[in-house]
Amino acid sequence: MFSSLGLSGGLTAVFLFSCMLGSTIQSVSGFGFAIFMMSVLPNFLPSTVSTAVSGLLSLSTNTANTVRYRKFINWKQILFPSAGYFISSFFMVTFFAGKSDDIMKRILGGVLIGLSVYFFFFSSRIHIQPTSRNGLIAGGLSGVLGGLFSMSGPPMVLYMLSAGQEKESYMGTIQCYFLLTNLYTVILRVINGMITLQVVQLSLIGLAFSYLGFWTGMKILSRINAEAMKKIIYAFLAVSGANMLFR
Repeated sequence: MFSSLGLSGGLTAVFLFSCMLGSTIQSVSGFGFAIFMMSVLPNFLPSTVSTAVSGLLSLSTNTANTVRYRKFINWKQILFPSAGYFISSFFMVTFFAGKSDDIMKRILGGVLIGLSVYFFFFSSRIHIQPTSRNGLIAGGLSGVLGGLFSMSGPPMVLYMLSAGQEKESYMGTIQCYFLLTNLYTVILRVINGMITLQVVQLSLIGLAFSYLGFWTGMKILSRINAEAMKKIIYAFLAVSGANMLFR
């Protein structure tokens, strides 16, 4: 079965473990599922398939977290970022559909390196006022990364954290934003023919492990040094990005 999807037994194990670990990261920090997945999957799957699978599986994690924190969602704070996302991601998905896999892997490698540098050195130093204009800008940047690589998190994490919300409000609002925008991007990918039978099959296989990761993340959230875990992840992103960019 797995060989028909382009995966050997060993790669299947890597795929399933990545689904679980990525979902655990998302549940602990509020973001990071797609970033982690896109640092792993393109090493053995085409970039278009990796992005589509990551996007579909992200929906499961987003849905679970949104339901968990539904009482704390700040709907007004989602409006302008969502508008910016919808506009930019439309063009990015259309752009991505026609690009070669080699080009996209190199772009992704550069993005992963840039994200790791940002989170290591600048994420705690940069603060953005949660205005309507900044919401549109953050949403637009989120749409670029989401449309290209299903990695819409970093700009919105920066914007939402700058709003000074309580933990529950931050989690509920940003997870609801990810749910709405990710669903929109999946629809765009369906229209552009990027959601293939292989993508659907891989996503269904990884779904149970994604929910296992969500459950694990909820269990360890209060027991883990999240900052140390994040730094390990960011170093992994840099190594993965360099591998894609320079090989």
